[in-house]
Amino acid sequence: TMEEQHKGEGQTVEWKCGICMHPFTHPVTGFAACAHVFCRQCLVDHVEADGKQCPWCRLPLSVSTPEAVATLPPHAYLAGLTQSGKKGEARACGSCDAPATHECDTCNEVFCVECTKHHQRNKLTKDHMVQPLSQDASAVSHVCKLHTGESLDTACTDCNLRPVCRRCVTSGAHNGHTFIQLPNSHAQHTQHAQELKQHLKQLTERVAASSGALSSQLRQHRQNADNIAQSVDTQIAETRQQIVQAREQIARLQAQVVAFEADIKSLSKRRHDQLEPVEAAIVGLEMARLTIEHSVPEAQRLLVDSRDDSSVLDVYQYQPLLAHTLAVLSSTSVNEKPISTTATTQQSTVTTPIPVEVQLPVASLPCWNSELTHHSLATFDNRLIHGGPHGWATAVATRAYTQGVHQFHIHLQTYTDSDHDGWIGVVSPTFHRLSQFVGQASESWGWSTVNEEACHEDDERDYGKRCKQNDTITVTVDMEKHTLSYARNGKDMGVAFTKLPGVVHPAITLATAGDSWALLD
Repeated sequence: TMEEQHKGEGQTVEWKCGICMHPFTHPVTGFAACAHVFCRQCLVDHVEADGKQCPWCRLPLSVSTPEAVATLPPHAYLAGLTQSGKKGEARACGSCDAPATHECDTCNEVFCVECTKHHQRNKLTKDHMVQPLSQDASAVSHVCKLHTGESLDTACTDCNLRPVCRRCVTSGAHNGHTFIQLPNSHAQHTQHAQELKQHLKQLTERVAASSGALSSQLRQHRQNADNIAQSVDTQIAETRQQIVQAREQIARLQAQVVAFEADIKSLSKRRHDQLEPVEAAIVGLEMARLTIEHSVPEAQRLLVDSRDDSSVLDVYQYQPLLAHTLAVLSSTSVNEKPISTTATTQQSTVTTPIPVEVQLPVASLPCWNSELTHHSLATFDNRLIHGGPHGWATAVATRAYTQGVHQFHIHLQTYTDSDHDGWIGVVSPTFHRLSQFVGQASESWGWSTVNEEACHEDDERDYGKRCKQNDTITVTVDMEKHTLSYARNGKDMGVAFTKLPGVVHPAITLATAGDSWALLD
């Protein structure tokens, strides 16, 4: 930092250090790219305090130790100004403050006898041009030594602000460098200061005018911001109130939905409980009808074709079956009870009389395992499955085949010819996926009555013919060869599967509501 100080009428110029804020003592430069100037001792103290940046502009220092600072060259121009005194006064050595006896033209620094010897022995400065001081050399010359009569009014920024004359600028070692103009008179500084003051006054007036306008605009913006904030707060409060009301309405609707679902579930259960006996009665009557249709024509045929006593005896075998069937028909009692279906949403009551309390005969045939029968299937007399409103629904028989050759028969008593396929086959004891068809899982083997294919897990192949109502499917389980075969209405369709496990159970899958299949021995 440089400061002008006016003393009396001479108005001399004194430059000050930016660290100690006193006139320079041994000013040095060249320690950073910024070319700022400080006292040598001030810079030493700064480095010893672990300073690594220029104290003025914070650029990195190129020196890091006090020893390195001691080798820095003095600032040529400022060193001359600070060491100059009145005519006749001795100049002090630039290193030890002893009376100077020699001057280094390269460094533009003066030294005593001992420091001159050290300067000439140093590897870095031994080639400098050192010469004895003249009798009046204590006064620093501001005239170029290379060009007689030319004043040092310019500083070379590429040479650590070394003072040069105008001829040095265009010739010699400084050719192509950059330069700054050095102040040479107090009048120039005074004029420049006045110009700066006038410019500062103009800037102040412009800032004041702009400040008033900006203050007015700021007050208006603050007022607008307050109005917007108040409006936003009001909208937020209203929105929160609407959200609370919407949540309350949703809660009421959810409660109504729960009540409706409970009513629907209750009505569905009551309907199922009251319709199940009706379905059982229908099945019993249908089985009785089939028995009569089969037994009566056969008995009549035997009576017509009878030629000996053995044929007559064959007729008598149907007498117990017919008698039992007639007993079933006569003992089947149907009581009509009203079913009341009341829906909360419609507030109406529908009463429909349906038959209940059906008594069915007990058969000694293979029965279905209730624990391995899908909940949408109904078992009657432990041998008939009636398809419910579910998709695939599987039932597994209790009988297990472990050895020998066995057969079971599936009579398609009520069968819908559609794309919804039913399946007939066997499963292993580990089967439990009642929502899958027989043959879909790895522990089941099944044949489709619609798609004409045999399936075991991912192994699907063409097999058999499409079935129709009243068909009887015979399934042969050969546990000696571990094979599974099918016959449709007595016509063998060949072996469908091999490598059956050691234990299997009969199983069927229905997919169409209303189908009724009977398991016969």
